[in-house]
Amino acid sequence: MINKELIQPQSIVVVGGSNNYHKPGGAIVRNILQGGYKGTLRIVNPKEDEVQGIKVFHDVTELPPTELAILVIPARFCPDTVKSLAAEKQTRAFIIISAGFGVGAALGAKLGRPDKTVVNISGDGCFRMNMNEIATAVRSNIPIVQIVLNNHVLGMVRQWQTLFYEERYSNTVLNDAVDFVKVAEAMGAVGIRVTEKEEVVPALEKALALNKPVVIDFFIDKDLKVFPMVPAGANIEDAFDQEDL
Repeated sequence: MINKELIQPQSIVVVGGSNNYHKPGGAIVRNILQGGYKGTLRIVNPKEDEVQGIKVFHDVTELPPTELAILVIPARFCPDTVKSLAAEKQTRAFIIISAGFGVGAALGAKLGRPDKTVVNISGDGCFRMNMNEIATAVRSNIPIVQIVLNNHVLGMVRQWQTLFYEERYSNTVLNDAVDFVKVAEAMGAVGIRVTEKEEVVPALEKALALNKPVVIDFFIDKDLKVFPMVPAGANIEDAFDQEDL
Protein backbone atom coordinates (compact mmCIF):
# COMPACT_ATOMS: atom_id res chain seq x y z
CA MET A 1 0.00 0.00 0.00
CA ILE A 2 1.28 3.46 -0.92
CA ASN A 3 0.78 6.00 1.86
CA LYS A 4 2.32 9.27 3.06
CA GLU A 5 4.65 7.41 5.41
CA LEU A 6 6.16 5.64 2.43
CA ILE A 7 6.41 8.71 0.18
CA GLN A 8 7.26 11.43 2.72
CA PRO A 9 8.34 9.79 5.98
CA GLN A 10 9.26 12.03 8.88
CA SER A 11 11.39 9.23 10.34
CA ILE A 12 13.16 6.21 8.84
CA VAL A 13 14.84 3.22 10.43
CA VAL A 14 17.23 1.02 8.48
CA VAL A 15 17.21 -2.38 10.16
CA GLY A 16 20.50 -3.93 9.18
CA GLY A 17 22.27 -0.67 8.36
CA SER A 18 26.05 -0.98 8.34
CA ASN A 19 29.34 0.82 7.81
CA ASN A 20 30.17 -1.32 4.79
CA TYR A 21 29.19 0.59 1.65
CA HIS A 22 29.51 -2.58 -0.41
CA LYS A 23 26.63 -4.21 1.46
CA PRO A 24 23.00 -3.19 0.86
CA GLY A 25 22.56 -1.95 4.44
CA GLY A 26 25.58 0.32 4.16
CA ALA A 27 24.73 1.61 0.69
CA ILE A 28 21.16 2.44 1.70
CA VAL A 29 22.24 4.44 4.75
CA ARG A 30 24.82 6.33 2.72
CA ASN A 31 22.36 7.14 -0.06
CA ILE A 32 19.79 8.44 2.44
CA LEU A 33 22.41 10.65 4.06
CA GLN A 34 23.84 11.92 0.78
CA GLY A 35 20.38 12.40 -0.67
CA GLY A 36 19.70 15.19 1.80
CA TYR A 37 16.95 13.49 3.79
CA LYS A 38 15.58 16.05 6.28
CA GLY A 39 13.81 13.73 8.70
CA THR A 40 15.13 11.53 11.50
CA LEU A 41 17.26 8.57 10.43
CA ARG A 42 17.73 5.66 12.82
CA ILE A 43 19.77 2.47 12.50
CA VAL A 44 19.34 -0.96 14.07
CA ASN A 45 22.40 -3.20 14.15
CA PRO A 46 23.14 -5.54 17.09
CA LYS A 47 26.88 -5.60 16.31
CA GLU A 48 27.63 -1.88 15.98
CA ASP A 49 27.44 1.15 18.27
CA GLU A 50 27.67 3.72 15.49
CA VAL A 51 26.94 3.49 11.76
CA GLN A 52 28.13 6.25 9.44
CA GLY A 53 28.06 8.78 12.26
CA ILE A 54 24.66 7.75 13.60
CA LYS A 55 24.17 6.22 17.04
CA VAL A 56 22.80 2.70 16.69
CA PHE A 57 19.94 0.89 18.37
CA HIS A 58 20.81 -2.74 19.05
CA ASP A 59 17.24 -4.04 18.78
CA VAL A 60 13.99 -2.79 17.27
CA THR A 61 12.41 -2.87 20.73
CA GLU A 62 14.65 0.06 21.71
CA LEU A 63 13.34 2.32 18.93
CA PRO A 64 10.98 5.25 19.41
CA PRO A 65 7.96 5.39 17.05
CA THR A 66 9.19 5.46 13.43
CA GLU A 67 7.13 5.93 10.27
CA LEU A 68 9.10 3.97 7.63
CA ALA A 69 11.24 0.88 8.11
CA ILE A 70 13.73 -0.41 5.56
CA LEU A 71 14.63 -4.02 6.34
CA VAL A 72 17.98 -5.31 5.08
CA ILE A 73 18.07 -8.56 7.04
CA PRO A 74 17.60 -12.28 6.28
CA ALA A 75 14.04 -13.18 5.28
CA ARG A 76 13.48 -15.43 8.29
CA PHE A 77 13.76 -12.42 10.62
CA CYS A 78 11.43 -10.17 8.64
CA PRO A 79 8.00 -11.35 9.84
CA ASP A 80 8.73 -10.87 13.55
CA THR A 81 10.46 -7.54 12.86
CA VAL A 82 7.51 -6.24 10.82
CA LYS A 83 5.06 -7.41 13.48
CA SER A 84 7.01 -5.70 16.25
CA LEU A 85 7.43 -2.43 14.38
CA ALA A 86 3.81 -2.26 13.26
CA ALA A 87 2.35 -3.14 16.65
CA GLU A 88 4.72 -1.36 19.01
CA LYS A 89 6.41 1.44 17.02
CA GLN A 90 3.48 2.63 14.87
CA THR A 91 5.45 1.93 11.70
CA ARG A 92 3.08 2.23 8.75
CA ALA A 93 5.36 1.73 5.74
CA PHE A 94 7.93 -0.94 4.96
CA ILE A 95 10.55 -1.52 2.28
CA ILE A 96 11.91 -5.06 2.56
CA ILE A 97 15.14 -5.91 0.76
CA SER A 98 15.33 -9.61 1.39
CA ALA A 99 15.18 -12.47 -1.12
CA GLY A 100 12.54 -15.08 -0.39
CA PHE A 101 10.18 -12.90 1.65
CA GLY A 102 7.57 -12.21 -1.01
CA VAL A 103 5.15 -15.12 -0.73
CA GLY A 104 4.80 -14.84 3.03
CA ALA A 105 4.32 -11.08 2.75
CA ALA A 106 1.66 -11.59 0.09
CA LEU A 107 -0.24 -13.98 2.36
CA GLY A 108 -0.16 -11.43 5.17
CA ALA A 109 -1.22 -8.61 2.85
CA LYS A 110 -4.22 -10.61 1.61
CA LEU A 111 -5.27 -11.53 5.14
CA GLY A 112 -4.96 -7.90 6.19
CA ARG A 113 -6.85 -6.54 3.16
CA PRO A 114 -9.03 -9.35 1.80
CA ASP A 115 -10.83 -6.85 -0.43
CA LYS A 116 -7.63 -6.18 -2.41
CA THR A 117 -6.02 -8.19 -5.21
CA VAL A 118 -2.58 -9.37 -4.09
CA VAL A 119 0.06 -10.37 -6.64
CA ASN A 120 3.64 -11.28 -5.72
CA ILE A 121 6.30 -11.05 -8.44
CA SER A 122 9.65 -12.76 -7.97
CA GLY A 123 12.37 -14.54 -9.87
CA ASP A 124 12.65 -18.30 -9.80
CA GLY A 125 15.60 -18.07 -7.40
CA CYS A 126 13.62 -16.10 -4.82
CA PHE A 127 10.53 -18.26 -5.27
CA ARG A 128 12.52 -21.42 -4.53
CA MET A 129 13.33 -20.05 -1.08
CA ASN A 130 9.76 -20.20 0.19
CA MET A 131 7.57 -21.78 -2.49
CA ASN A 132 6.30 -24.21 0.14
CA GLU A 133 4.11 -21.36 1.39
CA ILE A 134 1.85 -21.94 -1.61
CA ALA A 135 0.65 -24.96 0.36
CA THR A 136 -0.17 -22.57 3.21
CA ALA A 137 -2.19 -20.43 0.81
CA VAL A 138 -4.17 -23.46 -0.33
CA ARG A 139 -4.66 -24.85 3.17
CA SER A 140 -5.84 -21.48 4.50
CA ASN A 141 -7.77 -20.54 1.35
CA ILE A 142 -5.80 -17.34 0.72
CA PRO A 143 -6.24 -16.41 -2.96
CA ILE A 144 -2.95 -14.81 -3.97
CA VAL A 145 -1.35 -14.80 -7.41
CA GLN A 146 2.34 -15.68 -7.57
CA ILE A 147 4.17 -14.62 -10.73
CA VAL A 148 7.50 -16.37 -11.26
CA LEU A 149 9.84 -14.65 -13.72
CA ASN A 150 11.65 -17.83 -14.64
CA ASN A 151 14.99 -17.35 -16.38
CA HIS A 152 16.62 -20.47 -14.88
CA VAL A 153 19.39 -18.36 -13.30
CA LEU A 154 19.93 -16.19 -10.26
CA GLY A 155 19.28 -13.14 -12.38
CA MET A 156 20.48 -10.31 -10.16
CA VAL A 157 23.82 -11.96 -9.42
CA ARG A 158 24.24 -13.07 -13.04
CA GLN A 159 23.70 -9.45 -14.14
CA TRP A 160 26.58 -8.36 -11.88
CA GLN A 161 28.76 -11.16 -13.19
CA THR A 162 27.94 -10.15 -16.77
CA LEU A 163 28.55 -6.42 -16.38
CA PHE A 164 31.38 -6.29 -13.84
CA TYR A 165 33.12 -9.67 -13.84
CA GLU A 166 33.64 -10.38 -17.53
CA GLU A 167 30.93 -13.06 -17.67
CA ARG A 168 32.69 -15.29 -15.15
CA TYR A 169 29.55 -17.08 -13.99
CA SER A 170 29.74 -18.88 -10.68
CA ASN A 171 26.87 -20.69 -8.95
CA THR A 172 24.16 -18.69 -10.70
CA VAL A 173 22.81 -21.18 -13.26
CA LEU A 174 19.64 -23.04 -12.19
CA ASN A 175 19.12 -24.83 -15.48
CA ASP A 176 17.43 -27.88 -13.99
CA ALA A 177 14.17 -29.75 -14.43
CA VAL A 178 12.11 -27.98 -11.76
CA ASP A 179 8.56 -27.48 -13.08
CA PHE A 180 6.78 -24.74 -11.13
CA VAL A 181 3.41 -25.56 -12.70
CA LYS A 182 3.63 -29.11 -11.38
CA VAL A 183 4.93 -27.82 -8.04
CA ALA A 184 1.87 -25.56 -7.74
CA GLU A 185 -0.51 -28.35 -8.69
CA ALA A 186 1.15 -30.74 -6.26
CA MET A 187 0.36 -28.31 -3.44
CA GLY A 188 -3.24 -27.87 -4.57
CA ALA A 189 -2.89 -24.54 -6.35
CA VAL A 190 -3.49 -23.71 -9.99
CA GLY A 191 -0.40 -23.66 -12.21
CA ILE A 192 -0.19 -21.73 -15.47
CA ARG A 193 2.79 -21.58 -17.83
CA VAL A 194 3.47 -18.63 -20.14
CA THR A 195 6.10 -18.93 -22.86
CA GLU A 196 4.85 -16.38 -25.43
CA LYS A 197 3.89 -12.70 -25.15
CA GLU A 198 0.43 -13.45 -26.55
CA GLU A 199 -0.26 -15.67 -23.54
CA VAL A 200 0.43 -13.01 -20.89
CA VAL A 201 -2.93 -11.22 -20.77
CA PRO A 202 -5.10 -14.39 -20.91
CA ALA A 203 -3.00 -15.96 -18.16
CA LEU A 204 -3.38 -12.91 -15.90
CA GLU A 205 -7.11 -12.65 -16.59
CA LYS A 206 -7.59 -16.31 -15.73
CA ALA A 207 -5.52 -16.08 -12.56
CA LEU A 208 -7.37 -13.02 -11.28
CA ALA A 209 -10.78 -14.53 -12.04
CA LEU A 210 -10.21 -17.84 -10.25
CA ASN A 211 -10.12 -16.39 -6.70
CA LYS A 212 -7.78 -19.12 -5.50
CA PRO A 213 -4.01 -19.54 -5.13
CA VAL A 214 -2.38 -19.42 -8.57
CA VAL A 215 1.23 -19.70 -9.72
CA ILE A 216 2.06 -18.31 -13.17
CA ASP A 217 5.40 -19.52 -14.52
CA PHE A 218 6.66 -16.91 -17.00
CA PHE A 219 9.59 -18.12 -19.09
CA ILE A 220 12.00 -15.25 -19.83
CA ASP A 221 15.48 -15.02 -21.34
CA LYS A 222 18.35 -15.64 -18.93
CA ASP A 223 20.13 -12.46 -20.03
CA LEU A 224 17.27 -10.01 -19.61
CA LYS A 225 18.52 -7.32 -17.24
CA VAL A 226 16.96 -5.01 -14.68
CA PHE A 227 17.70 -1.29 -14.96
CA PRO A 228 18.52 1.19 -13.61
CA MET A 229 21.22 -0.24 -11.35
CA VAL A 230 23.95 1.18 -9.11
CA PRO A 231 27.50 -0.26 -9.12
CA ALA A 232 28.88 -1.58 -5.85
CA GLY A 233 30.22 1.20 -3.65
CA ALA A 234 28.79 3.94 -5.88
CA ASN A 235 26.34 6.73 -5.08
CA ILE A 236 22.71 6.68 -6.09
CA GLU A 237 23.43 9.42 -8.64
CA ASP A 238 25.78 6.95 -10.37
CA ALA A 239 22.87 4.74 -11.40
CA PHE A 240 22.96 3.78 -15.07
CA ASP A 241 20.59 2.32 -17.63
CA GLN A 242 20.78 0.09 -20.70
CA GLU A 243 21.53 3.08 -22.92
CA ASP A 244 24.63 3.91 -20.86
CA LEU A 245 26.38 0.62 -21.65
